[in-house]
Amino acid sequence: MLNYRQLYYLWFMAKAGGMARPADQSHLTPQTLFGEISQLEETLAVSLFQRAGRLELTETGRDEIFQVVLGAHSFYQLPLWHEKMDTAHR
Repeated sequence: MLNYRQLYYLWFMAKAGGMARPADQSHLTPQTLFGEISQLEETLAVSLFQRAGRLELTETGRDEIFQVVLGAHSFYQLPLWHEKMDTAHR
C-alpha cells in the first residue's frame, strides 16, 4: 500500500540524486530509507532507481514518479519536484 512517507522519500531521493541528504534530513539511517524505497518498489512491482554509483531514476522510475507524485499531489500536497528543477535551471 502506498503511503505519504514513501512517496515523500521517493520525491526527496529523486530530487537529491542520492540517499545521504534525504536520510540525514529525515533523521533516518540510509538502510531505513533504502528499506522504505524497496517496499515502495515491491508495492508498485517496478524498479524505481538504478543503484550503481550515483542514484538515478530508471526510465520506469521517471514515469512512475510523475504518475505517483502528480496523482498524490492534490491529496497530500507534495511539492512538485520537476517544477523546482525547472526553476533551478532558469
